[in-house]
Amino acid sequence: MKVRRVIVVSKETALAKLEKSQGRGAARMRRLILAEHESVDRIRPAHEEHVASLARVKAALVTRNIRTVLRDRPPIQEIRGFDLVVTVGGD
Repeated sequence: MKVRRVIVVSKETALAKLEKSQGRGAARMRRLILAEHESVDRIRPAHEEHVASLARVKAALVTRNIRTVLRDRPPIQEIRGFDLVVTVGGD
């Protein structure tokens, strides 16, 4: 089967969620990140790894001239009309 249409679903990283959040807990986490506290030392590297992975997936699809739809959250409805679903991020 030839892959012609792909949907890429990526999960938002903890850092991206923190940047959007307005709560006190998120503000505290941002302060810890800025202070480079050891309790949050994996948040920024994990975000950077995720961004790099997503860029590699996009580049590979572009190189192969595959029509691609990008989503930053799982679709609510059943996915139809694609030859392949690629997930990036999460556990």
